[in-house]
Amino acid sequence: MEIKNNKKSLKETADELMKIEGNVRGTILFSNLQFILKRQGKEGLKKVEEKLKELGYPFEFQKIKQFDWYPEALSHLILLICQEIFNWKEEDFFEMGYQAPQLSVVFKFLMKYFVSLQKAFLETPNYWKKHIDVGELVPYQLNEKEGFVILQLKGYKFHYLGCVYKKGYFTRLLEYLLPNKKIITTEKKCVHRGDSFCEFLVKWQ
Repeated sequence: MEIKNNKKSLKETADELMKIEGNVRGTILFSNLQFILKRQGKEGLKKVEEKLKELGYPFEFQKIKQFDWYPEALSHLILLICQEIFNWKEEDFFEMGYQAPQLSVVFKFLMKYFVSLQKAFLETPNYWKKHIDVGELVPYQLNEKEGFVILQLKGYKFHYLGCVYKKGYFTRLLEYLLPNKKIITTEKKCVHRGDSFCEFLVKWQ
């Protein structure tokens, strides 16, 4: 299902978004809510919760369990709500994605096994499945000599803000693996621009 019209009301967009199937681990929602709490405080977090209830999708943040599954659409709806009530820009959602790994218990557990860039690259599909049960993250190309990796995200389409978020997320992942490098992530292809899948180019220097 595709959400095409950005001029729709938040309620209309929410209703379409929440029909899309797929689940995410609570650890991702938890990290995002921690980011909102840091940026907007307890009152800001309360406003997000109230807006979810107003839209017809009530959710109690304090009950999140990091290893449980929740609708992936919910994580995107929270992004949209932050955009509307806090007037966040793309750089804010990039930063939210960037901060997410360090707050994820699943990430911290899995990173112990990523002993090399090559190992992490090959384990990308499994890493994705540990967090999200819809779509496939494909490790398309790794070129250590020229300093880049290409990841393709297939069978996954929610909202474009999620792509901005993932650019931040992938940037942080590579920083963990290459702590002394400057990482730059760009989205070369995107389902929200008419491509059949999203493709992320992550470069370092």
